[in-house]
Amino acid sequence: MARKNLCQQCGKEFFKIHNPNRVYRFCSKRCSGLSTNTDGLDLGHGWNKGKIGLMSWMNISGLSLGRAWNKGLKKQKFCKNCGNPIIDKYNQNIYCSIECFKNGTTAEKHYNWLGGITPEIRRIRNQSSYLKWARDVKKRDGYRCQICGEVGGILNSHHIKTFSKFPELRFELNNGITLCKKCHDTHTHKQEEKLEGYFYSILERDTASKEETCPSF
Repeated sequence: MARKNLCQQCGKEFFKIHNPNRVYRFCSKRCSGLSTNTDGLDLGHGWNKGKIGLMSWMNISGLSLGRAWNKGLKKQKFCKNCGNPIIDKYNQNIYCSIECFKNGTTAEKHYNWLGGITPEIRRIRNQSSYLKWARDVKKRDGYRCQICGEVGGILNSHHIKTFSKFPELRFELNNGITLCKKCHDTHTHKQEEKLEGYFYSILERDTASKEETCPSF
């Protein structure tokens, strides 16, 4: 049922279908807009009509409106090694030439630099005592990977307690275990301490099984 209402803006009487959840204060959108238009501007005009926009105010260099100041310009990059501007792209625009790449990634400049210990490690691993230790570990384990059980192939004599942290155990037979290349590369990288107990339990199990099968005289 339509009911009569009085517009609070123009004073005109208007009819609206009664809705108890709504209050009708204005007869039209125009009157509603005029009631909130405190600046006295005509209805339909924006509050900033006629004013200078932000982009126009910032456009003080004669560039086209909306165009970035650096559009079309390339950021100049400099060589990480020599500091000269990079002209030819090499190694993701970090170095200007292969010579700078070599100089910037060798010795102490390399991200994996450990203080020059590699020559010492290489010397020890080539010693006859180390090579004998590696052969004895594989022979004891029957040339079988102690994780997956693979026999033969590329086998590694792995130090249970790490080579670098425990130099006194480098040639101890009980500190070595045989692993195939796949298991060695997959399971032991940065996991040495977590796997120590597991590897020692394998050695103890194998030792116990050998003692049980060994005949007594």
